[in-house]
Amino acid sequence: MNTPDSPRLTRVETPHLYAYTAGHGPFTLLFHGGMGSHTHWIRNLGPLSHHMTVCALDLPGLGDSPDVAEGTDANAYLDLVWASVSRLVEHQPTVDIIAFSFGSVVASQIATQLGEQLRRMTIIGPGGFGIPKGRNMDIRKRDKSSKNSDDEVAVIRHNLLQGMIYKPSAITDETIQTQLHNVNRTRFNSRVVSFEVSLPQNLKATHCPLQILWGEQDRYAFPSVQARVEQCEAARHFTKHILPDCGHWAQYECAGEVNELLIDFHARH
Repeated sequence: MNTPDSPRLTRVETPHLYAYTAGHGPFTLLFHGGMGSHTHWIRNLGPLSHHMTVCALDLPGLGDSPDVAEGTDANAYLDLVWASVSRLVEHQPTVDIIAFSFGSVVASQIATQLGEQLRRMTIIGPGGFGIPKGRNMDIRKRDKSSKNSDDEVAVIRHNLLQGMIYKPSAITDETIQTQLHNVNRTRFNSRVVSFEVSLPQNLKATHCPLQILWGEQDRYAFPSVQARVEQCEAARHFTKHILPDCGHWAQYECAGEVNELLIDFHARH
């Protein structure tokens, strides 16, 4: 899915995932969120590609990437990702990571395997803190048999406002179509990975400069953004940014501010 600001992307196919590359500068892996694809970065790829080589992944069973076997557990899934990522980075002297939500959980494990090859890492609205018991979000199911596209759009808009996007005015036709396209291509339940208690210990095992971004109104950060901040702070030092009037999908809703933070952290040091 392209916009007028999208760079020309080159697709690289590996056995378990596809990657979309553009730009020049520090080699940077981008990990999307659950029920997503590389289009979670639709408002970031253009600006970032002027400062770094972006390599935006479609993780296994998501986006255009190959399917995964039924019953694949978290460890097996992460092994699939590493098998492909290790091919993508084998000739890179250094690697940066930018990751979102479920992708942050995957990326944090990959970070421990990259070791000294990992130069810098940013994670946005990370998961990996266990099952959010008590979180109540009114996520509605689509009637896939419905022929009324207005009904489908209404469900997608409602669900986006439950957690992904804070400001109703931030949802455009592009937002709806991006989300719908991604939902329709989801064949892996990312909660198998993102509901593991894994992020804090993975962060503790990394030593590169780290920044973490949250939207102040991120409802996926349960019981609160501050609680998630404290769990990460207990693991290791990092640079923190909390974006006001912003939901979970921060790099989309607050793209200008997030792009500046990413470029400053990854390309200007």
